[in-house]
Amino acid sequence: MKKKFLLDTNVLLRHILNDNKILSSQASKYFQQAESNQAILQITPLSLAELIWVLKSVYSQPVNRIYDLLVKILSHKNIEVEHKDLVVKALLLAKKHNIAFIDAINFLTAKQEKFMLITFDKKLARL
Repeated sequence: MKKKFLLDTNVLLRHILNDNKILSSQASKYFQQAESNQAILQITPLSLAELIWVLKSVYSQPVNRIYDLLVKILSHKNIEVEHKDLVVKALLLAKKHNIAFIDAINFLTAKQEKFMLITFDKKLARL
């Protein structure tokens, strides 16, 4: 039976940034276990949103690079996220239209649920 882990945002950050010898190594071991089919890693959509914000705001990472990286990470079969298809579509939509990830989630959720999205965000309203 595979081990199951829920990853906190700081574990994702250490793995992605590889900026702390000890913590980055520990974080990457979980991803190696998933890669070798020994573990399933769960990531919440809220952790993804926080990760995007931290990478962009604190570490000045380009948002398109962040979205590409997260799509790649989420494409692995042993990495799970609630509403994975929606999350991946939101990352791709956010990149394509240069909008925030949360806005893309809201847009796609409204579309899927057949709600009219009410927003004051002009970029989002144009979708």
